[in-house]
Amino acid sequence: MKEEFPPGIEVFAEPGRAVVGEAGILVCSVVAKAKRDGEDWLYLDAGVFTGLMESIGGIQYVFTTHKNGRRRKWVVAGPTCDSMDVISKDTELPDLEVGDRVYISSAGAYTTAYASRFNGFSIPKTYFF
Repeated sequence: MKEEFPPGIEVFAEPGRAVVGEAGILVCSVVAKAKRDGEDWLYLDAGVFTGLMESIGGIQYVFTTHKNGRRRKWVVAGPTCDSMDVISKDTELPDLEVGDRVYISSAGAYTTAYASRFNGFSIPKTYFF
């Protein structure tokens, strides 16, 4: 910081996002697929209520998978069957099947802090490596 800012400047940073935001990856599994109103929907075992609440406020997570192939647009939703449990309306991923893993980057801040047991779903487990 001393190299980037002149002497006398105080830097304040929100610790969750600035310090640990990039420290976590949320590992999800595809639990269902559907075609609704001409759109392809992908349902994960984690959603807005189980750790990804910030997507409602506009945070756009990065989704990756080990699968390759032609990418297409998906609406990505959580498992709760609640209309608010939509993580992204425009995510490009290859064709995935039930059981495939999806990795959500930048999940180090606020995921488990915002998570609830809404509709009986568990809060994601945390592992340290």
